[in-house]
Amino acid sequence: MDVIARPSLTMPGLWAPFKELACVITAAIGQKRPEMFYVLDSVLKKHKPDFFSLLQNPARNPAQRTALQKAPTDGITISSLPNVHILPQDFVDEALILSDILDLNEMSAAELLLAGEQQLPRFPGLTRGLVAVLLYHDGRRNLVSSLRSLIQAREGVSWTLELSPTVASLVMSFTDQLFEDNLVAKILNLLSSISVDRELDKLDRGRAIGKTWHRQQLVSMIEEQRLCLAECLFYWACQNPFPKDAIMAIIEYLKGIKKPDEKKPLDPVTLALFFSLVASFSVGSDVAAEAMGNEHYPLVKDHTLLPTVHNELQKDSEWGCPQMLAALKFAWGVLLRECTFTAESDGLSQLEEDEAFVDQALLGGALPFLQVCVVGSKSFYSEEYYVRRTHWLVTSFISNMSQKVRELRSQADEIARETLVRMSEGEAPLMNERRDFEDLMRLVGDMYSSDPHQLNLLSEFWNHPDSQYRRLQRAPQRQVSLFKFITICSSLLPAPLFASFMHMLCGLSNSPETAHHCFNFLKANSPSLGGGGPSAAISLDHFFWSLQTYYLGLRKDGGVRQTATGCAISPLELEGLRAVLKLIRTMATQSEGARVVMYENQTWLPVASLFGLLGCAIPRILKADILLTLAAFAISPEIAGSMWLTVEISQILNTVPSSLALHGGPSSKQEGSIQVELEEIESKAEEYPLTRAFLTLIEKLVSVPIPGNLGTGHRVPGFQPYLEFLRDSVFLKFDTRAYSDPNEKWQVATLVLEIFYKLLASHVISDEDFVVRTYPFSTPGVPPGVLPGAPGYTLFVHMMTQSPLLKKLLAILDEGVATMSAIFEPRAITEKIELTRATLCTLKLLLSTLAKEEEFLEHLRQSSQSQSCMVASSLTELLQGINPRTEKEDHLVNVARCVALSRFTPELSLEAVRILYWVCHSPKASRDLVTTILGDKDVSMEILQGFVEHLEWEEFDSVPVTEVQEDGFSSVGQVHCAVQLDILKLLASSINMSIAHFLLGFDVRSRKQTKETTLQDPAATPCISKTTTTSFPKLAELCYHVLHLMCCHPDLSTSTLRYLRNNHDFFHVQLSHLPVAPPLDTHGEWPVSLLHQQAELLQMVAVEMRVTSLTQLRSHSQRLLALVLDEGVVGGEQGALRKVLRLLEAVDFGCPPPAPLRVVEFDQKALERTVESCEVVEYWTGFRYTDVRGLRAVLMEELNSFSGTPTAAQRQSLIEEIHSILETVVERNRCLEVAHAHSTLFKAWRQLVEVTLITLGQDLMPLEHKVLILFEILQELLLKVERNQSSDLVGSVHGTVLMLISHLKATVSLATGQQSDPVLTVLYSGPLHAILKGLAESILLSSSSSSLPGVQRVRAYLYGSLLSFLHLTSERPAHNRAAGSLWEPHSREGLLRDESFSLLNSFGEPLMETVCRDACNGQEVCRMLSLALLDAIVTFDREGRWLRFMVAKGYLQKLCASVQWEDEALQRMLLPSPEPLKALYVYESKMAFLTRVAQSSLGCRELVNLNVLVHFNECRFIDQRPEAPPLPLHSQPTSFVPSVMSRYHQLLVPLFKFLSALVSTPGPSQRDATTQVFQLLAQHSEVLSRVLKGQQGSMLDLTALNELQLVTAVIGKCGVGHDWTNQMSSLAGGLMRIHRLMVSLLPYYCSHATWKQLVGMVTAEENKDSVSSEEVFIVAQKVCCNVVDYARAAMTTGGGPDHSATISCVLLTPDLTEAIFPARSTSGGDTSSNLSRPSLGLLVRHIRECTEGYLATFESYQAQNKKVGAPGAMSAEELRQLLPDSGVGISTTQQQLVARKTLETLVQHKKLQLELYIYIIENCLYILWKHLSFYLEQCKPGDLEPDIVLPGLTSRPAMRRLQGVNETSLSATTGQRLGSAELSEGVRLADIERLKTNATKCLTETFFKTILDAEEAHQASNTGLKISFIEAQVRRLRRLLKLKATQPQLHVS
Repeated sequence: MDVIARPSLTMPGLWAPFKELACVITAAIGQKRPEMFYVLDSVLKKHKPDFFSLLQNPARNPAQRTALQKAPTDGITISSLPNVHILPQDFVDEALILSDILDLNEMSAAELLLAGEQQLPRFPGLTRGLVAVLLYHDGRRNLVSSLRSLIQAREGVSWTLELSPTVASLVMSFTDQLFEDNLVAKILNLLSSISVDRELDKLDRGRAIGKTWHRQQLVSMIEEQRLCLAECLFYWACQNPFPKDAIMAIIEYLKGIKKPDEKKPLDPVTLALFFSLVASFSVGSDVAAEAMGNEHYPLVKDHTLLPTVHNELQKDSEWGCPQMLAALKFAWGVLLRECTFTAESDGLSQLEEDEAFVDQALLGGALPFLQVCVVGSKSFYSEEYYVRRTHWLVTSFISNMSQKVRELRSQADEIARETLVRMSEGEAPLMNERRDFEDLMRLVGDMYSSDPHQLNLLSEFWNHPDSQYRRLQRAPQRQVSLFKFITICSSLLPAPLFASFMHMLCGLSNSPETAHHCFNFLKANSPSLGGGGPSAAISLDHFFWSLQTYYLGLRKDGGVRQTATGCAISPLELEGLRAVLKLIRTMATQSEGARVVMYENQTWLPVASLFGLLGCAIPRILKADILLTLAAFAISPEIAGSMWLTVEISQILNTVPSSLALHGGPSSKQEGSIQVELEEIESKAEEYPLTRAFLTLIEKLVSVPIPGNLGTGHRVPGFQPYLEFLRDSVFLKFDTRAYSDPNEKWQVATLVLEIFYKLLASHVISDEDFVVRTYPFSTPGVPPGVLPGAPGYTLFVHMMTQSPLLKKLLAILDEGVATMSAIFEPRAITEKIELTRATLCTLKLLLSTLAKEEEFLEHLRQSSQSQSCMVASSLTELLQGINPRTEKEDHLVNVARCVALSRFTPELSLEAVRILYWVCHSPKASRDLVTTILGDKDVSMEILQGFVEHLEWEEFDSVPVTEVQEDGFSSVGQVHCAVQLDILKLLASSINMSIAHFLLGFDVRSRKQTKETTLQDPAATPCISKTTTTSFPKLAELCYHVLHLMCCHPDLSTSTLRYLRNNHDFFHVQLSHLPVAPPLDTHGEWPVSLLHQQAELLQMVAVEMRVTSLTQLRSHSQRLLALVLDEGVVGGEQGALRKVLRLLEAVDFGCPPPAPLRVVEFDQKALERTVESCEVVEYWTGFRYTDVRGLRAVLMEELNSFSGTPTAAQRQSLIEEIHSILETVVERNRCLEVAHAHSTLFKAWRQLVEVTLITLGQDLMPLEHKVLILFEILQELLLKVERNQSSDLVGSVHGTVLMLISHLKATVSLATGQQSDPVLTVLYSGPLHAILKGLAESILLSSSSSSLPGVQRVRAYLYGSLLSFLHLTSERPAHNRAAGSLWEPHSREGLLRDESFSLLNSFGEPLMETVCRDACNGQEVCRMLSLALLDAIVTFDREGRWLRFMVAKGYLQKLCASVQWEDEALQRMLLPSPEPLKALYVYESKMAFLTRVAQSSLGCRELVNLNVLVHFNECRFIDQRPEAPPLPLHSQPTSFVPSVMSRYHQLLVPLFKFLSALVSTPGPSQRDATTQVFQLLAQHSEVLSRVLKGQQGSMLDLTALNELQLVTAVIGKCGVGHDWTNQMSSLAGGLMRIHRLMVSLLPYYCSHATWKQLVGMVTAEENKDSVSSEEVFIVAQKVCCNVVDYARAAMTTGGGPDHSATISCVLLTPDLTEAIFPARSTSGGDTSSNLSRPSLGLLVRHIRECTEGYLATFESYQAQNKKVGAPGAMSAEELRQLLPDSGVGISTTQQQLVARKTLETLVQHKKLQLELYIYIIENCLYILWKHLSFYLEQCKPGDLEPDIVLPGLTSRPAMRRLQGVNETSLSATTGQRLGSAELSEGVRLADIERLKTNATKCLTETFFKTILDAEEAHQASNTGLKISFIEAQVRRLRRLLKLKATQPQLHVS
């Protein structure tokens, strides 16, 4: 594994350049990237000296040594550093030591040490010196690996990489130059000089070797250097056979290789050199070579080569390994025979010595050497051409030297006959006889026993006459010869050769095709099938007849079963039987047809014979072979199902208890059972072949469902006896037994664990597992037994409790991790393969349990009848238990350490990562795991290094593009890729937990330290590099996803963003490559992974832009902003699109919907439910898809449970339909996945747009630029969605359009507030009409596709967009808005509005119909938005076209009537726990629209004509006013659902707004509207009374105050009408109560102190700022206005100020004391219960307070208005006072903008206060004048005699009222019409006199002057106002006081 990643920067030295060289060669040759040609050419020229001086270090230089020694004082210039640098002394000393150790140039040593220091973060726990040593050897490895790649890319006779001609020519010319420079001699010299022991000894002397891991890495690198050098020679020889000098040099090298052990396989280097020589022994006689031409073969071109090599091999020189010389002689002899078939070799005398060479080779042991040392080498099958050359060697010998083969057969026959004779005479066979023929057959058998490269070379041996190839054409002569070799071997085969021949047949049948040929060959020799002759003994008939004969003979002789190892079978027969069983096993394993035919043949009966032999006295090893053969037959599910019953009947394992056991006594072991064999025989022999074979059989049998009736009738049915034997007798005791072979111990454990895993993984948890069931025995007196649970359930129980099974598993894991962690030598790793398998199976068991534990525990919790009251725990919790060996909680640590053990097998890491994934679902487990890991520094470094190594793995050449997460990997690269995927999934799923933070390189000791961590390369760089270098798209997608999660995490984002931004410029570089073009092989379709990658990247860029803008990193923000928006591109210029728009090219807005399921046999609805139940969610993308495997299992289970027995045709039809369903579901998954990917990408794009255009400030993007970009994006989106209205993305697109238009509106509003002319210019010249047209057309298109899902949501977005657009076009410029003027009809603003509305009307009634229909019948949200849209349209519709349409079509009537229809739903809104508040919100929207309609004369008339208020009269929700809350609202618990009172206000306030608009709209229908409102008020007078009663206490809030304001406004406006007196008379009961309550509000709200009290109360309750206090003050003023307005209306007959002193109701008493003595005022108290009338002093005092308040407010208004015009002139303190708390940290410019907005709001409030002050003063003066006129002119005191007339009191008749009411009025308390005498009741003469006196005191000229000053100021601030009511009232009052109050008083005694 390459644990060293690419260099982070380009620097000279002995590592980085060679690393770069390897990367370039990999890209140019391995990946075949054509653009890399020039880079390859340049690097080859650059490194040409390095290749010519291969692995030669730069020589040491005394001058450089001296300069380096002076570096601490004088400094030094190193090529990797830009300037002169002072180096530390320790650095210099270390560099000199490194130079001495490696015999390296001093300056190169310093550069290497510097590189080691830079790469130090990648090697936790190592020093820079140790890292430098690793880099040195890694650089050398990269150099020779690059040379090997170049040689492998040469064009030659064996293969071609199909490189481009330019690259191929470059490689050929460069390598030819190297070869001409004596490359072979250099490589051989290096192989002689480079030695692992020598290099390690040199480093050890210099203390340059670290701990075990460091040593292992060094050993691996040095060995890889040697192997690469040897493979350079081998690849060259395969492509271009060596010439004479090179061959002689290799022969000379091989002579010196000593091999003391003849049976030890060759090491990889020697094997490569051996085959380099063998590959050069070629003359191109094969077909492929002939096509290339013979000029590539030196043996053909150079006629001196053959004699030279011939003489060299014939010399009697001493070889270190004579057997190797024999093998070379064998190859040379075969070559000589090959040369006889070529014309170029004619006349060479050496060709006659071919057989002599072969004889010498056979005599020297060539065939055993090839079998043991070559084929037996573990590197033999690693290289395809090793196998091919050996195959050529053997097959050429057999086919070309057939006579020699016959001689060998004859010799073998003679030896066999002599052996039989000696055996018959009781003598020992000869031991020193040559057995060349047997060696040849065994060589063939061993060579083809494995075929990892799927070459299928062994098929050349078979030329069966029944084969299809044979019938079509004549087989090649070579194939005929090879098949003839088989027939020669089988003919009259003597017994001693039988086993060897069977061994050869086993090798030649090691593929499905050849196994079938072998079966046919043996079947053809069977006499029962017409065969026979010389080969009759080699037939299936003979094999199975022999088995039956042995069985019958042994059963007859044995009588009772014996367990002795001795029997009547001779050793030779035993060997033959074992060979036959092996051959049968091979054929049964490889060929299903052969397996079924053998099993079903009634003559052979193999299974019965084999089971019979198991019961006989035969050797254990033969029993083991029988069980293995039965396991091969059990591969077929049909055979396995029936074999279960045979296993049970044969009682191989004693499962039937004895009679004593049935009655509760002890059970007895049956003699001869497997348990007895294990415990009494195999344990003593310390060998367990029989147990292992039995476990193999059980492992095959449990692959099919276990019969539920297994053992029925004899015992409690089920698998329980077998499970108990496996668990208790085998597994729990396996480590307590003795083993002659230590590996066999782990073999036994592995086999049991594999069975457990199959049972556990295949078990489906169900409720039946937790139900206790009994089994009644038929034997009398035997109690019923308890049926055991399924074996999978039983294993679950053991795995989730503190059982011995779980403890044993954890002990295996602990021992395996402890043992393997200390092993690094490749040879030792190979020896521990069985321990590795056992550990791997343990991890698989833990993983399978963890994946299903939640489901198991859930069923257990729900079960009321669990077996034995079982208490189970989570396996995650059990794994956190104490380890007995270490006494620590380190079981999970052991799992994590397995990640670093991939050198044994990467599947260990895969399972460990998956276990951690499930365990880390528990935050506690994750936290405890990290705590334990951090407790041991070495362990933490080991685990972290293991994860980093996996993430940096790059060798994925053999990985397909398909998914690799499932089991059954075909290559190591696939496993490593799966590990990387699962590591990334682990990081993504646990990103909020400490385990992910630890693995990502963060300091997890505390959250603060995590945030402050500075990221380094080991954790972050793999994720970053994989995004650009990996060829596996899913891997890159997950890397982007993890990086995105890190960027968004609150604790990790700062460090991650800083690292990506500063170290790699990640965001700018990555974004600059977007949009990425789709791959060429996808035909323009975007791969799903590529779409997700772009989505994750866009989201990361959005986060980065947001963070940089908030942290004031302007340069980074501006770079990204310029890249996203393409600042150089002007909108529409040359048709160029901005990058933000080009990014949309990858989004397909027209993804086709998935095809529906079409079934015939299955029920459609039930199938849809089943498919839906099988849906799962991919957690990192959120994609919901159907689990096809799970669906198939459900459908097949449904098929198997089909009622009745279906016929074969029916079953086939159902199976075909299931296949069709699965294919449809797969296609549906694909369509949905593609659509989801496009949707995800669009959402990411939207997020980027939101951040770019909305959150970035004005300082980064001018407003006019932003408006222009918004226009471009809106046009592009509307254009794309216009063509794809049926797409699922339509809703998302229109949601984005709504967001963009809303932001456009806000931007324009901000610009108009700033009086930004460029923005307005862009706005008015922009494509507004195109956008409006697109929105309207989209609404119409959506209405035509109303049947599609989500259409209502789409139209809701469209209505919102259109509504925002209409508001946008109605935005007024700042100067117009400030002046309060309306738009000029011919201004550009007015023209834009009119044109927009005309364009909207051009769509005619279809658009009206759609909007109105949705307003009446749409979904709730759609109704609300459509009503809001109608509200805006009606506002602009001056012609009333839309309103007339609604009236004509009945939509307005329906809306009015719907209020009554929804009364019950609105009543439910007032329940304590209401249903969803949709009805409430729809009601508010509806009332807002009706209010808007009522504000127009046409709308008011139509509403009155529709009797709209009749519907409200019937509504009961108005009367359900709740009681006031006992606590202030702010102290109630906060909730999303408003309180009951708040909900009632939401119902009542819109109603009274509507009533207010209805009675306020002037027109001919106002009288009828007032009448209807009176009727409504009378109908609900009780509620109004409660509203008016409860608004004077101390529990008011702003909502209640607004409610009071609206109620009083409606009542007051009704009083202004002309029918108030009549209505009061006709509806006296309800309205009189309202009248009294309204009058009672007069003293309370006509008080400035009350207003301030309300402001303090409400602001304290609401906790609002100063602006809200102004709002409360204004609301209090409005209430006062309404009350005063009502008093004026109720007081006068005509109800207007134009009438004379006629008064209909006296409301105020003739007392001015309150005006003279304000301290006596009681206006602040509660007067609701005081029916006495207020006095005139209250009114005078209120006039004075309002006048003073007006003048003070006017001064404040003027001061603030000046500040609005010059916000920059305000001081810092003034700015601070105007800013809210959230505006402290913003810039000064933004502070001024916020302050200006605040000032504008304050100015508007002040202006409104001034208007209200004037209105109150006018009405109060009028009421004062009316009352003074009455008291001073008309009042007749009650104590005055009738004939006395007061001075000034006139008896003139009152002026006639236009309404016809004359001289009568309404009593304030009784409501009856009264005359002046009745109105004067209770008034005494003294009161009149006191009134006159006090009037002159309080109504002074100062009082009047103050009022006139206020009037003058008001007129000055409103230049257009010319009418002065206040001045007229003051004049009347002055005249009245002058005439009446100053007259002589009459004293009455």
